[in-house]
Amino acid sequence: MKCIVKRNVLSSYLCGFGPGVEDLRLDVKDNGLVGGVALSTHFLTKRITVDQKESGAVVIAELSKVLAFLKACSGEDVELHQPHNDKGAGALRIQCGSSTISLPPTQEIKSSQALEMATKLVNEASESNWEQFGEADLTAYGVIDVADLKAIASLGKVVGQDKPYKFTFVPKQSQAVVHTGTQVSGQMFHKIDVADASENNDEIISSQFGPWFPEVLSCLPSGKVEMYAGDGTVLVFNHQDKDCLLVVIDQDADEE
Repeated sequence: MKCIVKRNVLSSYLCGFGPGVEDLRLDVKDNGLVGGVALSTHFLTKRITVDQKESGAVVIAELSKVLAFLKACSGEDVELHQPHNDKGAGALRIQCGSSTISLPPTQEIKSSQALEMATKLVNEASESNWEQFGEADLTAYGVIDVADLKAIASLGKVVGQDKPYKFTFVPKQSQAVVHTGTQVSGQMFHKIDVADASENNDEIISSQFGPWFPEVLSCLPSGKVEMYAGDGTVLVFNHQDKDCLLVVIDQDADEE
């Protein structure tokens, strides 16, 4: 595998896989760098364009070291190179400007262990026109500006960052509300306008998520996303302009 990509583009891309991601398995193909993670909090796949020299896998054993290197170096372009043989991946070599780092590979990528199963669920949901995810019914649809979702990040800073989040969507009103906090610590509500929602849908759809909810939403790049939702189910966000799909995993009310 070998490719060249802009340093700021790569850094932003690698930073955006969400909480709990310490390693990554990426693939260079069709002049793109494609990656995905599947955790108990979220499933995410996204792609950026690169100058491909050789196709193949990119195995990042310690994501924090790669991000620290990209922050410390000063070059504009980054070259990624990782040889592969019958025994697996070799060392990952990253060059930026006059700086180079070589990192050992790993045979076990924790963030992608459940990726195959999650990808199967997503493919089946896509084939159902996003009417189902697994055994759950996705009964509501709408289009949301990512900027409105990212504004949720400020809520936890006010009422405490250890509180769960409740997402309520009323399609008939073309509006969603995110709530966090308690009567003791204080409560905050954030309204989100939802375009293209079905006005004939009388449902009130609600799901609960952990304190990590805002950080997971921050994985989405700017722009508009199509949202698919159901009562007590996952939230699916499919970006309209960029190759990015995010599925946020709901939690029971007694989970954190």
